[in-house]
Amino acid sequence: MSKIHTLDSNADLLRLRDLLEEKTGIYFSAEKLDRLEEPFRDAKSGLASKSPQEVIQAILSDSSDGRFYLHQLVAALATNETYFFRITSHFQVLRNYLIPELIQTKISQGKKKLRIWSAGCSTGEEPYSMAILLLETLPDIHAWNINILATDIDMDALEKAQEGIYRRWSFRGVESHVIRDYFHEERRERFQIDDRVRSLVTFHPLNLKDGPYPSARNGTSDLDIILCRNVTIYFRPETNQEIIRKFYSCLNEGGFLLMGAAEFYPQTHRFFEVRVFPESLVYQRPLPEQRSPRKEDWTSPPKPALPLLPSRELPSQSKSEQPPEKRKQKVEKKKEQDPVDEAVELIANGEMDKALLLLAHLAEKNAQDTRVCFLLGQIAADRHHVPDACHWLSRTLALDPLHLWAHYLLALLRLHEGKMDEALRSLKKAVYIDPGFAVGHFYLGRIYKEQGQIEKARTNFAAVKSLLGSNSLSGTLHGAEGMTPKQLLMLVDRELNDEG
Repeated sequence: MSKIHTLDSNADLLRLRDLLEEKTGIYFSAEKLDRLEEPFRDAKSGLASKSPQEVIQAILSDSSDGRFYLHQLVAALATNETYFFRITSHFQVLRNYLIPELIQTKISQGKKKLRIWSAGCSTGEEPYSMAILLLETLPDIHAWNINILATDIDMDALEKAQEGIYRRWSFRGVESHVIRDYFHEERRERFQIDDRVRSLVTFHPLNLKDGPYPSARNGTSDLDIILCRNVTIYFRPETNQEIIRKFYSCLNEGGFLLMGAAEFYPQTHRFFEVRVFPESLVYQRPLPEQRSPRKEDWTSPPKPALPLLPSRELPSQSKSEQPPEKRKQKVEKKKEQDPVDEAVELIANGEMDKALLLLAHLAEKNAQDTRVCFLLGQIAADRHHVPDACHWLSRTLALDPLHLWAHYLLALLRLHEGKMDEALRSLKKAVYIDPGFAVGHFYLGRIYKEQGQIEKARTNFAAVKSLLGSNSLSGTLHGAEGMTPKQLLMLVDRELNDEG
């Protein structure tokens, strides 16, 4: 019977810990150091018959035995707990938002090509889930060039993934049609992945600590989506910072990074744009900045590159109007501050992603807070994330049907999409709530004129002239991107004089 060795001293533990981190990035803190003894105590492990010193020396020599021992350590210590469609919220976001958004972008570019990376794919359930999702989402999938790269450092896990055979435990929570449509049952309740799914996925070993990426050679460049969920929890912050920086470089502009809920690293993720969805957070490599029309150019109505509008329930947040004593008191009472007010302050200070994270946390705690839903809708609209904005604004209106600004922002989003009838309905509700809403009457006039309903157009343009005629023509109008009443009246006159 083979002798089972144990580590002789704490020095051996520390030496092995540092060597494992150097080679793989996996790090064990002091309180978890004893886990390194487990592979040497397990009679079924490939390391049970070896002394720790022998394993350390073999790894240091970079011999074939050393590489084998390293793989055995990784297999024994890494948690390969996974199953199909794990973290359901991520797959809901992918199905409902990210994939449709990417499809629309790719079609507009004339490039029916999607590149996805499952980094830390374990035994394959994650990349195969992604492939099944695409098969269900893309009716013309055969017209697309799709590649799902799946990588892991654990060679044993990769071998099982390539085999593509799973037991019932891998399908917990999965709808029965998924098993029926994409697997072939073998004996003893073993299920073989269908070739339609397998053909979309390519498996390769890759070490996130020092593997070559981004690289065209191994398919880690020009990516649209990276899934790296509950992998970086094994690494130290400085290792994570380097990995996420490289992920950023791997993604196309507008590409998405999905990580586990506990894997937010503020210092590193600051380069990404945070997207807040009903189900979870997603990090996006920003698109090239979309420029708004110049403020001095009012020869045409402002495009819906949307300003941050006042919530009906929020007080003014202007710091300049507060005396120094009051500002000081506010700082001293920061701990007592309404977190929604804190989010507004963050937005006012340009710290948008911090505000989004705070608002997402608040939405998770209280999904019935109209202020939170509205602010999430505003920010999404301002960033031109139309599906996100429509969701949060619709939720705002479900909670408060008389929310003027939610109706107005939805109208602008519908105008942006060319959905005139929907925009018309939202604007009519806005001016019903506030008959003195001049900008709402102006947009109603524009829509009616485009639809050929000239009398209705004139009625709304006349309402604008009447509402603004008795007011000061200086200052700005809420909801008009800094436009003054005088400028809006000039636009109304132009509309009335335009025969076209």
